[in-house]
Amino acid sequence: MARPVGPPPSRAARRPGSRLDHRRGGGALVHGDLRADNVLLTGDRVVVVDWPWASVGAPWFDVVAMGPSVIMRGAPDAIGLLDRHLLARGADAEDVTTVLIALAGCFLHQSVQPPPPGLPTLRGFQRAQGEAALDWVRERTRRR
Repeated sequence: MARPVGPPPSRAARRPGSRLDHRRGGGALVHGDLRADNVLLTGDRVVVVDWPWASVGAPWFDVVAMGPSVIMRGAPDAIGLLDRHLLARGADAEDVTTVLIALAGCFLHQSVQPPPPGLPTLRGFQRAQGEAALDWVRERTRRR
């Protein structure tokens, strides 16, 4: 089994009842670390890999976690598409924004740490994800 290269979810995020607790409001299978580099596309299927943070949680959590990867790759109207999808799934807007802020902070904090051995580009990837998450937060909070 591959070891995760990112930090485990913060203690605050795992505390039951916390606004950051991704288990709030759901009983869905949650990957917990869904990003572009954990999705493999084959000729006829999509395979999600690297499941060490799997848990039960809100059905929208992985959409939020995957969002920064989609945004940073320049998908047209990515933020609008993600927000419309989350709205359709019944995600609480404040919960989504809170999780996005936590993700941005986690990615940006990790981006300034020394690179792990053998992964020299990881910190730049984390920085780009953190900046994409912040862009999404700015867009969401601008609309209030």
